[in-house]
Amino acid sequence: FEPSSPISDKLWFTIGIHPHDADNWDDVAERVVRRLGAHPKCVGIGECGIDFFKHDKSEAEKQVRVFRAQAKLAVELGKALVVHARLVTPENEDMCLRVLEEAVPQDHPIHIHCFGDSLEHARQLIERWPRLRIGFTGAITFRDRAPKSGGKPSPKAKGKGGIEEKKGEEHCRELVQGLPLERLLIETDGPYMCPEPFRGQTAHPGHVHRVAERIADWQARPLSEVMTATRQSTRVVYGI
Repeated sequence: FEPSSPISDKLWFTIGIHPHDADNWDDVAERVVRRLGAHPKCVGIGECGIDFFKHDKSEAEKQVRVFRAQAKLAVELGKALVVHARLVTPENEDMCLRVLEEAVPQDHPIHIHCFGDSLEHARQLIERWPRLRIGFTGAITFRDRAPKSGGKPSPKAKGKGGIEEKKGEEHCRELVQGLPLERLLIETDGPYMCPEPFRGQTAHPGHVHRVAERIADWQARPLSEVMTATRQSTRVVYGI
């Protein structure tokens, strides 16, 4: 990231503590995130947030405390907030919304990474924060797996407490078709969620056009229009 590097003008970074690692947030972690967050090549704080798919509600207080601290730090440093939100239920969506409303001004840039919750929640978010964008990864290119022998479709993933996650091709289509193009971002979750036809391989930025192609298909738009709109959204959120 130093100016003397031949690739410095092509690289930026974000820094934060993922909710899976909320136990690691302490004074030392905050100082490190604050120091690196002030670096000129740092464009965001996160991904940070709330995950009640892989964690149960007994961890809610801890996750919310760590999320709120990083959201406030993003505002203080003038950096985009990158949110990991795997909320699963309307109750948890309301919880996430309250944290954001308490900590983040309406004009602050926000990236909701790898969105998979309800369309209603996404619409609440974009209505409240004009510079918020909803991110989609290679997961939206995944086709539902063929039924196993016997004709029953493969079950959806279940998290802590047996809660079934809103997921799958139909849900992704509903989200993409139900949101304005100008409020979307295309992204990887590298090394995960490599888009079709490379599913299962290592995801990298060279794959994001596959995400754009799926959006173009579902919104019945030219690919060039999707690429132009999502490029502009990158400027809005990250200033790049």
